[in-house]
Amino acid sequence: MVKANHYEISSFPDGTPLIKKDLTINYLNVISIVWTFESMAELPTVIMIAKDAKDNGAEVELFMPYIPNARMDRAYHDEDVFTLKWFADEINRCEFSRVVVFDPHSDVAPALIDRCEVRTPIREICQVIEESKPDVIYFPDAGAMKRYEETVHWALDRVGCKAYIIHGDKKREWKTGKILGLDVTGYPPKKGKVLMIDDICSYGGTMFYSAEKLKELDVGDIDMYVSHCENSILDKERGHLFDDPELIHMVYTTDSIFTGHHDKITVLEHRWDED
Repeated sequence: MVKANHYEISSFPDGTPLIKKDLTINYLNVISIVWTFESMAELPTVIMIAKDAKDNGAEVELFMPYIPNARMDRAYHDEDVFTLKWFADEINRCEFSRVVVFDPHSDVAPALIDRCEVRTPIREICQVIEESKPDVIYFPDAGAMKRYEETVHWALDRVGCKAYIIHGDKKREWKTGKILGLDVTGYPPKKGKVLMIDDICSYGGTMFYSAEKLKELDVGDIDMYVSHCENSILDKERGHLFDDPELIHMVYTTDSIFTGHHDKITVLEHRWDED
């Protein structure tokens, strides 16, 4: 979904953008575009509004919590197209005064996007820890632990909660990336409540294998927080996170990309255009 102050966005019957602007608009004010990603087909709308505003002398900023193509932060194989670089080039052509993103998948995207500002999920993780009150914080791999450990310690101190911190070790098939299994480093307390933390979730395979392994270690309820939860988590053929009602207690996420509904998914309220 794309929103912009002083612009009304809808579509023609053929699906192409229909954009109208407030005739009282003052182009001395900053035009703020908020893009909570649903489809790459929304990109032309972002570009059209940015160009119209800049052609009239306005400063334009983009709030884009989820970065499309962020996973493709390198060409893994000779046949791969470096789509993140292409996307960043298109955004840079708009010459935004700033591009605000949320918990990007890696450092590559912010490096490729001009005048990029990164927001970390400190507030979100703190809120989830306060609601979940975990005995154990679990990261699906050492990379996630390195990424969030400092934030988690800060949040635990702020909430006044103590938790045992552990991480997983995924075993993947090198060619396909398919997860073959997972080990857990450390020994969580028996019946302890677990909060799993990561940046993004598609079909939930990593969290599914993690939860299964943690249950083998006799933990209690398992909650999870992901900054960006794709709607594919609800796919009944490829996503199995909710097959066993006892496996996952609650999923916390933001509306950066998730637009679905499930009784076990809590979407944290967020105003992306607020500093």
